[in-house]
Amino acid sequence: MTEEWRPYLASATRLIDLHDSGHSVGMPAVAPSEQRPGHPEGLWLDLGVQLLEYLGERDAEANGSWVLLDEFCAHVRLRYPNLTDEDVQFVVTTLSTPSTLTFVRDVPESNRPTSYTTKETALLERPAHKLTDRCRLTPTGRRAIGLSRAGHDWLYAHHDAEKIVTAIRWGDFDQLPARCAYVAQSIRSFGHEITRALERPGLEALLQTFLEREANYREAIRNVQAAVESGAELLHTQETIQRLDEWLSRRPDSELSLDTLHRSLVRLMQSVERLGRHFSDFIARVTSQSRETIGGVRFDKLAIHLAFKPPDPGVISRCLLALGPWRMSTPFVGPEDLTAALRSDLNTAQPLGLRFEDEVLTELPTCMERFLSAYRDQILTALEEGPISLQDAIRRGWLLLDGETVLTQLVGVYAAPSWLLDNSEVPRGQLVVSFQRDALNLQLNNGDRLQGDDLLLALVPDKVMV
Repeated sequence: MTEEWRPYLASATRLIDLHDSGHSVGMPAVAPSEQRPGHPEGLWLDLGVQLLEYLGERDAEANGSWVLLDEFCAHVRLRYPNLTDEDVQFVVTTLSTPSTLTFVRDVPESNRPTSYTTKETALLERPAHKLTDRCRLTPTGRRAIGLSRAGHDWLYAHHDAEKIVTAIRWGDFDQLPARCAYVAQSIRSFGHEITRALERPGLEALLQTFLEREANYREAIRNVQAAVESGAELLHTQETIQRLDEWLSRRPDSELSLDTLHRSLVRLMQSVERLGRHFSDFIARVTSQSRETIGGVRFDKLAIHLAFKPPDPGVISRCLLALGPWRMSTPFVGPEDLTAALRSDLNTAQPLGLRFEDEVLTELPTCMERFLSAYRDQILTALEEGPISLQDAIRRGWLLLDGETVLTQLVGVYAAPSWLLDNSEVPRGQLVVSFQRDALNLQLNNGDRLQGDDLLLALVPDKVMV
């Protein structure tokens, strides 16, 4: 099967499973069955992809006419000698049969969504008089081929970055955030590939590929960086600013502005710079004599933890049965039996080769960085409308991040407002913090209560500052 189709098909499989599931609302969650009736060798899927690729190549030559299948049948017999024309007809019949898909969309001025169906799912079509020796792509089939080729690696990301400059030059300002988000997604994907290559042992072939293409990857990073810088410079030219003002005057309801577009480019530039540092660190690690793959496991600390907090009895029973002929009445050790187990002189020296250490392999974002990434723009936007107290910030939902309470980070923003100005455009003014005595009285969802002096954060314009 053509490698270009793998990410497209892999990403669509589970969505179709959700569509076709017989799960009822309110029923307990059950993992999907993996007893698929498909061919274990992927024969029919391979034939379908090969047929779509063949018709895609002949589409330009045929100019919309029907494509004969004789040449394709002869080609697949070389690949699969036992196949017959009837097997090819089965694939054509399946791909030319429409299937009903049901989608849900929001209705303006209504809180209840509505559903609609489509049958434009057939990838092929046949002549009306049912000739079986020819077929052609439908518009859906052409889109499927285009989507399969949309997933490319980082080496081609600079083409997408150059589209940012094109969007600015042509005045398609509404396309700019989406273009920036697409390039940012490519950056994150490549960064995840680097992290996985470091964390997972046994990927020597993948590491070798990175090393062989090191110069190409570095050039791609420089090209993306240069394209984003060109876009930022073009955005601030007098001609572009004037064109943006005219564009916004025709769209009074648009939320875009020169500041928001600039921040999108700044964040993208920072992502490219972080990727460059991450890739350099990756190359330095894999080319060194020793490479860390996993952290060291302190079994002495684990024993202490199990002594003070034993696991569930059912887990103990299953472990004892799996380990060997233990007696079920074997007692668990007590904490006093392990008081001398912790050693401060643990020897971490290892022979050459893999080295196991407790160091973190890659720098993950801190809780404060994740908090600022999620709420910085919201806080700065709200401050332009007026001061915000700590109590008001909690009510706005800025206390929770990914289901966790981040009160420390929220208070940290009030204690050091310069956090908000890091890695973002500096607003026209200064951030000032004041107190409201005995104004804080709030019950949190976890039952805790905050009471006392409230903090007030305000954005004071420069012309007001003395």
